[in-house]
Amino acid sequence: ASVTSETDTTALITVEVYWQNIGWDYDINRVSAWVYCGSASQQVMNGGSVDSTSVGTNGKVKVGSYAFTVNKTTSSQTINCYGKITSNSSYVSGTKTSTNVSVTVKAKTSYKVTYNLNGGSGTFGTQTKWYGVDLTLHNAEPTRTGYIFKGWSTTLNGSVTHNKGGAYKRNESNTLYAVWQIITYTITYNANGGSNAPASQTKNYGATLTLSSAKPTKTNYT
Repeated sequence: ASVTSETDTTALITVEVYWQNIGWDYDINRVSAWVYCGSASQQVMNGGSVDSTSVGTNGKVKVGSYAFTVNKTTSSQTINCYGKITSNSSYVSGTKTSTNVSVTVKAKTSYKVTYNLNGGSGTFGTQTKWYGVDLTLHNAEPTRTGYIFKGWSTTLNGSVTHNKGGAYKRNESNTLYAVWQIITYTITYNANGGSNAPASQTKNYGATLTLSSAKPTKTNYT
């Protein structure tokens, strides 16, 4: 038994069963055979014949084989496989079951998602994404003085591609960067009985704003 092929989510285990000569050459009829892989089984010969004359004494004849599909999980699996042959011939009769052969199936393909807080602070550990399974991103928000957290981007200083607590669907490793929006303040002007007040201005957090040089007017007032 062995893994003969695999994908990101499945492995193909091929189990073969043989008739082993122990000193005779013969052609035996009424032979049945089964192969087993974990809890699955498959009959590979049903009342057929085994001709051992071509392999000589102490040789072995392949009776049959079957490829079992095993679904991968998030950890490796050890799967026991074996074969069984039954003969109803008057020369050789009875049932023989082989010993187990252990086959290891690797875990699904996994990917790492890391977080770059892009000037913010907080604790965001690396997460593991398994092939074909959506990963739920951290639901917490990083913090940054003077900024509002908007979400995560797959590029530095890019736009939001993933929300906190959202689903990461890509089958690839990635670094997610925090997307920030600076806090802004609006400065408005009241002419206090006059007219032509300056237009409103926007001030960014931490930046010095130069006030408008426009002057309102009011009759008989400076």
